[in-house]
Amino acid sequence: MARGGIGYRPHIQADIRLDDVLVNMPTIPELSEGSSNYGLDVKVTFGPDIHLYNKYLYDLWLSGGLHVTGSTVYTNIDGNIKVDKGTITYLRTPFEIHNASVAWPVPGDVLPTVNLDATTRFRRYDIFLRVTGPLEQMEMILRSDPALTKDQIIKMLTLQREVTGTNQGVTQDDFQNLMTVGLEMTVLGDVEEIFKETLGLNEFMIYSGRLRTGHSLGREEGELTEDEKDQYNILVSKYLTDNLLVGYTVSSDSEHESIFAQYDISRHMSINYERNKDYDTTEDWYGVEYKVTF
Repeated sequence: MARGGIGYRPHIQADIRLDDVLVNMPTIPELSEGSSNYGLDVKVTFGPDIHLYNKYLYDLWLSGGLHVTGSTVYTNIDGNIKVDKGTITYLRTPFEIHNASVAWPVPGDVLPTVNLDATTRFRRYDIFLRVTGPLEQMEMILRSDPALTKDQIIKMLTLQREVTGTNQGVTQDDFQNLMTVGLEMTVLGDVEEIFKETLGLNEFMIYSGRLRTGHSLGREEGELTEDEKDQYNILVSKYLTDNLLVGYTVSSDSEHESIFAQYDISRHMSINYERNKDYDTTEDWYGVEYKVTF
């Protein structure tokens, strides 16, 4: 980085290339106007393996570059940052990003404009998330197939259950889920992440309540029993190939356990399997899922 005098004003000039960088930025820092007036000519190029990661918020791989000119009083930013792949987490639900970028179209404005499209699968619903607009005034659009309102989608993801039809109230299971959110965000979050990274898993989760797996196969769950309210469980899952997901979940007392698998034949069709054990009873569940868009 070189500093020199240009027009009696300090000038910052740099050409920066970033390679193999991991950034954990939990929040966007507050920017305020300062009294200094420095000239700017700074280029930033993103090389390979630029990874923006926070276990509660996002897991993103970035590319692109920026050219910052003007001054610290009036800053122009040309260029953009694109997301090549990754996920963002909204209401404890990971959304796979299909298209995302940030750019600075307004001269003198250091806050970017965001464009993002992402999807997730929750039970029998495909959920679509779109975020557009300036950072401080972003518009978020949520829709689903089958169709739900935005409020219904938010409630479903918050409570981690379907809320359509007559099942609209807040149940004991819902309170248990909300308590689990706080527990995951404080005590268990770091433990889960250590196991996930050490064992190379796609998912490692410690949670309370009823045993659950990657898919429900259309079964009604109902209210929690007294035993389930005090029950803690461990879930692990991993993609063995791009198409095959396998997993295992077990209660802390080993009285309840489930093995599950999902094989994606195509974008529209998958085969699901579960073997559930409760005490001395064993049940096998098979399912074929086919998605059609009208």
